[in-house]
Amino acid sequence: MLSYNACGLASSILELEQCALEYSVDIILVQETFLKPKNPKCCKLNNYVQLRTDRQGAPKGGTALYYRQTLNCSPIDIPPLINLEATGCRLTMSSHGAIIIISVYLPPKKELLRSDVETLFALGDAVILFGDLNSKSTQWRCNYTNANGRKMIDLAKDLHFDVIAPPTQTYFPNNVRNRPDILDIALMRRVALNVRCIETLQNLNSDHRPVLLKIGPPDGEQPPKNKTITSWRKVSLLLEETDTPILNNIPDNIETTDEIDYAIGALTNHIATVIEDSSREVPAADSRRKLPEDVRVLLKAKNAAMRRASAYPTCENSTLMEEITPSHQAYWKLAKALKSDGYLPALRKPDNTFAVDDREKAECLADSIEQQCSNNTIHDATHSHRIEEEVRTKIALEPQDDLAPVSVDEIQKHIKALKTKKAPGLDGISNKAIKCFSLPLMALLVAIFNACFKNCYFPPIWKEAVVIGLPKPGKPRDLPASYRPISLLSGLGKLFEKTIKTRLTYVNDIPRPSNGVQLALFADDTALYLRGNNYRDTTPRLQRAIDELTRWLRLWRLNTIIMPPKTSGRRRRSPVRLRRTSPNLTRRRSKRKELRHLHLQGAQASIRTPVYLARPCRS
Repeated sequence: MLSYNACGLASSILELEQCALEYSVDIILVQETFLKPKNPKCCKLNNYVQLRTDRQGAPKGGTALYYRQTLNCSPIDIPPLINLEATGCRLTMSSHGAIIIISVYLPPKKELLRSDVETLFALGDAVILFGDLNSKSTQWRCNYTNANGRKMIDLAKDLHFDVIAPPTQTYFPNNVRNRPDILDIALMRRVALNVRCIETLQNLNSDHRPVLLKIGPPDGEQPPKNKTITSWRKVSLLLEETDTPILNNIPDNIETTDEIDYAIGALTNHIATVIEDSSREVPAADSRRKLPEDVRVLLKAKNAAMRRASAYPTCENSTLMEEITPSHQAYWKLAKALKSDGYLPALRKPDNTFAVDDREKAECLADSIEQQCSNNTIHDATHSHRIEEEVRTKIALEPQDDLAPVSVDEIQKHIKALKTKKAPGLDGISNKAIKCFSLPLMALLVAIFNACFKNCYFPPIWKEAVVIGLPKPGKPRDLPASYRPISLLSGLGKLFEKTIKTRLTYVNDIPRPSNGVQLALFADDTALYLRGNNYRDTTPRLQRAIDELTRWLRLWRLNTIIMPPKTSGRRRRSPVRLRRTSPNLTRRRSKRKELRHLHLQGAQASIRTPVYLARPCRS
């Protein structure tokens, strides 16, 4: 973490960002920001979450705290203080409990009060106060001891905290008659981490030098980084062997629901055992060579130039949009950029307390989902009663035995179509493992599926899912309602659902996008929505994905609207209507004005269905 008295953050924010990038800083604590509440979006840093406490009613002052978006951090409310100014967050670590980290500033002419220090240390069990406290003592190598320094020594004995100070001066006054001194220190209490180093950096333009503090787990307690490698060739060979005690206990004729559940459990255990025997742990290679900084700057400049140049169409891009398919990498880049990295931060409960450990977070998310999915007020009682009667009628019907039995060839076809990069469910069996099934295992799976058809039974084990919350763009990360839950179901259960789907006939009157043009319009609408609402909160990866999708659509627009192919005879009809235009738009408008009108309407539109965006128009 880095502490820095900026003496005006706006003038040094670019240097601070470069310093944080150079030293890979996770948490930045800033004092004397001189920021005011009228500029809430000032001094943001890429890939960092900003917390601020601005001084009100007086000039200067103010504190701020930045933490990486990938950290498991959440903001905390600082109680009212008398002389200290503070901004804090709660950091949750896997190898440590919650740590309260606070950026503190004590003005030079203010007295260090015991009540302020006790209030901050009462915020948690493990607390770190880091910043400019204007407390001098010869015990931490200052030139002399002032009144605040003596109070600090007494408070350290009474409140049982440690004073961590850098070995060199941190304050270099503008007046050359005054000697440099140490003013930026850290106070740590009940933090079970080792101080690796604390040093003064000769960076940034201020009378205070930034102080870098590195802390980590005690020596020998940090687990080595390992990764698991699975030999899928070995998995295929082991799955061909079916003469095992687990599989031999499965009855030859599976008829009852209990036998179905037992067969599924035995099959799952057999596959898990085979995968475990075919896997090994190896040290993770974290020593990848990085490119030099000057090379990375040149690469960024080159990519930016290529993006600007690609905004203009060429003859070779005339069929660009026709080649786009739903599996194009541009759409997957957008989906990948929307995913979150790191751990789930501490969640705020309805009573304003925080859920810190995994069990509390799970309960908090479950309560939020239950509240969102609760029954709404019935507006049309007659309609609801008619639906309930229809459901009861369908349930009362006798089950039909006209479903075709499942065959091995059908299962082979479904398994061949599985995507290997899908996440596994609660049983841990991935699609890659299912693709390694031998013919005897497929025959066992066919027997299980046919028994489920005969008993009209869907195994409960395949209904259990792992629920993961994806953060909604632009929403606060500490609220449970800011996460969109997704369910990871069992791969075997989804395979059974596919066999059921092929035997059901239903009418779906909701058209879906079928070509590249419709998909591109939908993706562009999503990109415009995200750009217009959360432009400052988008990560660089998301921004790059949005830029790429926007570039593809811009080329398509220019090729189809401004430069349509020449035709003889009657006027050619426009193949796709991009947006609904106003009635005042007449045909006498030029192509350039029409493009501008369409583009402005697209920039103001929210996310719409691709069917609405790609509707054939008639001249």
